[in-house]
Parts: sequence; structure tokens; C-alpha cells
Amino acid sequence: MNSYTHENIITSETTGIHYSVHNDISLFVPSHWHNSLEIIYIRNGCLEIGGNVSAERICEGEIYIVGPREIHFTRSVGRLNWTLLQIPHDMLIRFIPDIDGLRFFGNREYLYNIAEEMYRVYTTDEKGRELKLMSLVFTMLDVIYEHCTEKIASRTLERSDRRFRQLEPLLSFIRENHSESLALYDMASRCGFNPEYFCRFFKRNMGVTFLEYLNSVRIEYICRDLLATDLPIADIVELHGFTNIKLFRRAFRESYGCTPSQYRSREKSKYMPE
Repeated sequence: MNSYTHENIITSETTGIHYSVHNDISLFVPSHWHNSLEIIYIRNGCLEIGGNVSAERICEGEIYIVGPREIHFTRSVGRLNWTLLQIPHDMLIRFIPDIDGLRFFGNREYLYNIAEEMYRVYTTDEKGRELKLMSLVFTMLDVIYEHCTEKIASRTLERSDRRFRQLEPLLSFIRENHSESLALYDMASRCGFNPEYFCRFFKRNMGVTFLEYLNSVRIEYICRDLLATDLPIADIVELHGFTNIKLFRRAFRESYGCTPSQYRSREKSKYMPE
């Protein structure tokens, strides 16, 4: 498998996986992919997960599996308690050699009890916590492989591989240069496409238009600076490439369900000492 990735996964030095528990009031992660297998478990609230074709809403007690290199976004407005398990590709392929030829789907019946026990182990300080956590990870992997996978046709895999060879350098360029003026015509030229075909190609594969994706990346970086700095909001917005403040405010509210100032105040208050 070629190593196409769009999100860097930070794993534990001890376990080699990433497991975390999250409490959010609102959440938005733009379309992206990674080489890890991702298992999302909703303990409270609802989360919308979308790909390049459709979106699905999962709520309390439900589990969603995102396969390696599967394009997806996540969005939630309202309180959300959820867990995230990410297993890197180099670990997966040692135990599931045909991992790259599989499609994944969630199954509450088989996975719910494991996910809940994983949460319990992680949130306690009992002896052998990491050992017990990894035991549950492998149990979950075994159940997923047995009950939550189906094979992908070889021609479909070939098309997917070709698509990622085209998308990876383009999306990396967009993220690295999101604060610049990125004209659609120039982006099309980088791919060797005419603008009309580029628009269709981007929407078909990413599920959003080029401009929608660019704005979502800019908003992601703006959110980081809203929390990491005390710079005025207008300065942060300009720093990350938005020239139309009205467009920014509308796009921000659509993503987070609040204004930038409300987001900054609310999120920073989570980390203030009582």
C-alpha cells in the first residue's frame, strides 16, 4: 500500500495506538483521511460523519468505523461525549494482512460492550490499565474483522489508489498555503485539469466544493489561534486568508453553531482553574 495520509496520528509510545475521551459542546473537523483505522464511539449526544458521497448521524451507544484512507468529516452542535480509537496501518497489517482490501461498517451489537469497557478501563487508574486496554483493542479488532468488514473489488481499489495519488499533493498544498489567495484556476493547473473538470473532480472526491474545503481548512486554523492566542478575531481571520468577514462569520456559525467570540470564551473557560 502506498502511504497516502492527510492527518498525522499521534500514538502512545507505550501502546502504539491513539485512544482518547472527548467532551465537546460543538465539534467540526473538515474532510480528511489517514492511514489508521478509526473507531468512534458516542457515549452521549449525536455526531454527523460524512464522506465524499453521503453523511450519517450516529447517537448515544452507536459506533462508527472509518477505514484507512476513507475521506470523512465530523460535525456536532450540542454537547457530545465520545471516545476515539485510532490504530495505525503498520500495526493493522501485521494482524490483518488484507486490511487494504476491506470496507468497514459499524455494528452496535458486537462492539458496544467492548467500547464501554474500554472507556471504563481508560478512565480508571487500576493496575495494568494499558495491558487491559490493549487486550480490549485486540478483542475489538478480532470482532471487527469477523463481523464488520466486506471485501472491496480490485478495480475499485485501483481507482481509489489513483484518486489518492492526485489528491494528496493537492490537499497538502492547500493546507500549507491556506492563508494565501488560492485561485481555482491555479489549483486546476496544478492538477493538469481545466477549471470545469477540476470542480467536478474535487466535489466528487471530497464531497464539498474547492472553496468550501478551503474555507473549512482556514476555519480550522482560526479556531486553533482563537484558543492559543489573545489576538483580535479580525487579525486572526485576516492572518488565515479570509478577506470577507461576513462570509467567515456565516461559515463559522454553520460549522460550530456560535460566533467566534462565543467559541473562544466557551472553549477557554474549560481550562480555567475553578
